[in-house]
Amino acid sequence: MTATNFSIMAVKNLCRQEQEDWWDAVVSDRVARSALFGMREDEKTFKTWAEMAAWPGYDLNVVYGPGEIKVGYFWTCGKIGHGAFMHFNFLSGGLFCKEEAGRYVLKVLWACGYKCLAGLIPVGSRHVMAFARSVGGRVMGRWPGVCYVAARDEWVDAMLFQFKPEGD
Repeated sequence: MTATNFSIMAVKNLCRQEQEDWWDAVVSDRVARSALFGMREDEKTFKTWAEMAAWPGYDLNVVYGPGEIKVGYFWTCGKIGHGAFMHFNFLSGGLFCKEEAGRYVLKVLWACGYKCLAGLIPVGSRHVMAFARSVGGRVMGRWPGVCYVAARDEWVDAMLFQFKPEGD
């Protein structure tokens, strides 16, 4: 299956019980370390992940393709007015359609009333920054030492990206 004949079938908000299956997929997937980069090894548990993605005001949403293919997941946090921070990650099975899925997720969020999303991306994550640009993200600036990478016990610089609906 290629991205040209693939279409995102659904975005679903997971109830707490459904999150455990996704946690297992994240842990077993080769891209999971990018989702967990900020956690120490002893924190890489379902409990920590579920609490992080299900704090009050956070909704863990998953992106499915045809046949219930697990593509990726996202959540927003810190919503103030019409804006929020967003976390988005793919499973390796969804990498081939990441731009399509990313644009779809943004359309869903715009339809929900968001007018601006922001994301902090560690400066060493060039592939993630390239993805953010490919779905319309705009670099707003570099913030020295704002991203904590627990696995290395180190604070690193991050690029602040802004996402707005087309035409805004």
